[in-house]
Amino acid sequence: MSRLLPRERALLAAGAAALVLSALVFGLARPMLAKSRELAREEESLRAEIEQAAAMREAVPEIEEEIARLRAAAADIARPGGYIVAPQLVRDIEALSARLGVSLTRVRPGEPQPSAGCMKYPITFEFESSYDQMVRMLYELEQPAERLWVEGVEISSVRGTPGRLRTVVHAYAYVLGPGDAEEEGGDGAEA
Repeated sequence: MSRLLPRERALLAAGAAALVLSALVFGLARPMLAKSRELAREEESLRAEIEQAAAMREAVPEIEEEIARLRAAAADIARPGGYIVAPQLVRDIEALSARLGVSLTRVRPGEPQPSAGCMKYPITFEFESSYDQMVRMLYELEQPAERLWVEGVEISSVRGTPGRLRTVVHAYAYVLGPGDAEEEGGDGAEA
């Protein structure tokens, strides 16, 4: 190889340095760009979550007020007319079954549930009876004095006892709040 002049050597060294530098920049910058885009997407996601959390935090006082209002309303509705609804329903069903000569075998009240301006009290009970007694019991349950709405009935025969039926009734009592019942002309215990 012929001897290069110092000026050519300097140009060649500068070119090699530029080539190495561009390879380094390209080799490092490209992965950094991808990482930068990924971090930008993560930043946007975190900003959205922060905005959502801030909006939720602003809603906390309103939610706490609503919870307090609902608790107060539930307390008012749970004792219409001065008695607790679930035990009174159990007593009413026991009295009705005794009056009709039906053998009540199980009563299971459920947890009250708010439902469109009133409280819904689920109750499930089981009784054994003849066919005629069962029909009369189901009829009496849905009369206004009993305040029940029958949602479902399961009927099966009693083993070893011909003509006897086992009936499981799924019912609800709907109880209006005291203010609503007065508007309806009731005493706070009507549904």
